[in-house]
Amino acid sequence: MITDSNNIVTVPNANERNGIFDFSPAALPNGLCLTYDPAGGACTATATDQAGFDAYVASIGGINPAAQAYLTDVYSHIPNPQDPVNDQLTESGKNIFNYRQEIFKIDHNFGPRFMLSGRYINDHIPTTNPTGLFEFTEVYGYATTVTNSPGRSFLVHATMTLKPTLLNETGYAWSYGGITSETIGTSTYKNSPNVVGAITLPFPATLQRIPNIGFGQLSGLAGFGPYRDFNHNHQVYDNLSWAKGRHTLKFGFSYNWYQKNENDAGANPSTGNFGFYDTDPGGESSHQQEWASFLLGNVSGFNQSRSDFDAQVRQHTMELYAQDEFRVLPNLSLTYGLRYTYYGQPFDAQDRAANFDPALYNPANAPQLDPADGTVIPGTGQLYNGVIITDLSRAAASFPTGAAINSPFGRALARRDTNNFAPRVGVSWDPFNKGKTAIRGGWGFFYDAPAVGFFENNTFSNPPFVGTVNIPPTATTPPDLFQNPASGTADVDKEPAFMKGIDTHWKLPWTQMWSADIQQELPKQIILDVGYYGSIGRNLLGIEDINQPQAGAYVGVGATPLNPGDINVDNTDAIRMLSLVRPFQGYGPINVTRSIFKSQYNSLQMSAQKKFSGGSLIALNYTWSKSLTDAPNDFYTPQNNADLRAEWGPSDFDRRHIFSANFVYEFPWLKAQHGFAGKLLGGWEMSGIVSYNSGLFYTANCVTNDAAGLGLLDPNANFSFGGGSSRQGLCVGRPNQLADPNSGAPHTADQWVANVFDPDPSHTGTLPGNERRGTIAGPGLARWDLSLFKNLKLSERYGMQFRFEGFNVFNQTNFEDFTLDATSATFGQVQSTHEPRIIQLGVKFNF
Repeated sequence: MITDSNNIVTVPNANERNGIFDFSPAALPNGLCLTYDPAGGACTATATDQAGFDAYVASIGGINPAAQAYLTDVYSHIPNPQDPVNDQLTESGKNIFNYRQEIFKIDHNFGPRFMLSGRYINDHIPTTNPTGLFEFTEVYGYATTVTNSPGRSFLVHATMTLKPTLLNETGYAWSYGGITSETIGTSTYKNSPNVVGAITLPFPATLQRIPNIGFGQLSGLAGFGPYRDFNHNHQVYDNLSWAKGRHTLKFGFSYNWYQKNENDAGANPSTGNFGFYDTDPGGESSHQQEWASFLLGNVSGFNQSRSDFDAQVRQHTMELYAQDEFRVLPNLSLTYGLRYTYYGQPFDAQDRAANFDPALYNPANAPQLDPADGTVIPGTGQLYNGVIITDLSRAAASFPTGAAINSPFGRALARRDTNNFAPRVGVSWDPFNKGKTAIRGGWGFFYDAPAVGFFENNTFSNPPFVGTVNIPPTATTPPDLFQNPASGTADVDKEPAFMKGIDTHWKLPWTQMWSADIQQELPKQIILDVGYYGSIGRNLLGIEDINQPQAGAYVGVGATPLNPGDINVDNTDAIRMLSLVRPFQGYGPINVTRSIFKSQYNSLQMSAQKKFSGGSLIALNYTWSKSLTDAPNDFYTPQNNADLRAEWGPSDFDRRHIFSANFVYEFPWLKAQHGFAGKLLGGWEMSGIVSYNSGLFYTANCVTNDAAGLGLLDPNANFSFGGGSSRQGLCVGRPNQLADPNSGAPHTADQWVANVFDPDPSHTGTLPGNERRGTIAGPGLARWDLSLFKNLKLSERYGMQFRFEGFNVFNQTNFEDFTLDATSATFGQVQSTHEPRIIQLGVKFNF
């Protein structure tokens, strides 16, 4: 399958690629900067016309050789913009998606008591993406990737009848899934040999990609790959069933050995990234100035990671169970059992994993902080205070390890939770013993197996195995940082250290579920079902910054004492100065996955079904429910650790009312389809699905001021899954809520919800925004999907079906997403809708 895609990017025009600029007052009223002071970035030499710019280029021997290499290898393949005034290029590309699968299955009976079956599945999903895997760049052709997502699985299953009342099933299953992505665009060493020869990097680029160009005004050049993500899972299982009198006993176990290998391969794991000055002599930013800096080699900074980190995650899991279904009476059965769950802590096969253990942090070893800006004073304190590493001696052979110690948990980074017994019980009763009434109830305890991402994601950022060097410019004429960043001097890293971690007091998430249900068959083949279903969850996952300052603690701190309201999006120094009041001095945010959150669900569920003659039927379903939690997903971070009650609100999937109806109606006439009239008028069938649901719940977000000083605006605050945007690219923290946003809300496309939010909580002091999570009721959903089929009998063996299918046939407008950024002028405006009416025609041939 091939789909076309279009994109608008900002790229230099033909003249600008040759160093020719429009110096008219409309285009460059302030001229261009030729050189900058590396100490502060001030413009130190200017050109007000083309002649002045050309003279300077000649004085430094021409266009920077590294820039010329990019022009030759990269920009020669990027079309000139159709709009040369604004340098806007509308580009077109093709995304290719294909899919292939083979299934092989064999079953063999060796006799009445032994059967063996096997199955092998092999599939491939080759794709081509002009912007690269995960769309790391906007410019087509630079980071183009060819990707395959192969999957394979093998299963062998044996069934043995040991006795007429004793059955054993055993087997082995192996599965493999992966993503292999190759970069074929101009970002590769192969396609850009001139760039490779023009630039000397501090560390070898193991990914064989040229450095990224981190433009801010122009469209930047970034890539992804080569990328390898492989998952292997081995499973051995056995289940024994034994019928003994009124008991049916079942016993079994399952063991899994999971392996996942994945390299980082991101925008800047090992290739490096250049930034360029973009402010003109008047202090204004422009893409023309940024391009001029590129041509002249005026690099504002370079950074590069030491290597492309390759995580090799391993995990053992095992489950055992015993269950008995006891037929107490002919109309009463009782099922009860016990399951034991062991999910081992994930570990890295190369023992390159680190964690922060608060119990091992020693304040006496903390570095001193500069009260002027909150940075670390070099040479003070001990590196990695409180850090544990799974194999310290191995790490120390290649990396500085400072005060880090061996993990007290062996190859793991947290305690292993081994006391995981889960009892379950259920009952089914036919009180009148007529087969028309069923009363059912049950209760069960269930442990959850979190995905290994909570461990793996940390390995891609935690020291000492992962680190980045930042090299600032040191000279203005002639600039050489663009050509030889390896010759530059790396900045002494004075930023408070950032870490991710796992709660060392780890507990496995669990859920209790219960239900009570009655089902009754009524006259005329009507079946009615009414039930109550509920659950609670505990030890659920979320992410906390365990180094979060106390609310208001920053006031009066620093060489120039901070005042209430100083921690705002435009004051990066004040944001950093929060390190002065963080509990673990020397560190910035420490984002730790913790199993401390909870959930609750209660629902009334009703259904009715009526069957008619032939295959006609109608079914109605209604659910009235309420689902609450303080962590709607495994990556959620509370606003204030000291006030988790403010996080207690609707789950992401919480819809209070859900109604659905479905029906199938076979037209009763001329079913035999004899003669012309029978062929034409017989064999018609109609079906449909009707859905009416209330809306989900949403939370206004984005603050301009971290009034409480909780670190919500720190660049390393956990915001990856928060959505939205603000001036720093973050969208964390909640505003002050001044009134009920749903009361009198317009509920229109222009304004779904009333804007009763103040994005600057400092207006009410040094407390965080008072909005609770999930206060906004979102739009509901209503749609009718209808289908009309015409079945045509051609013979006993052959037939055709003509299909007319309509989705959302009444074309009801169902709003979906709306702006939640409280700092945005479009707050509350609907941004997207669910799909409109879709009509689909089809023909099937049956033989």
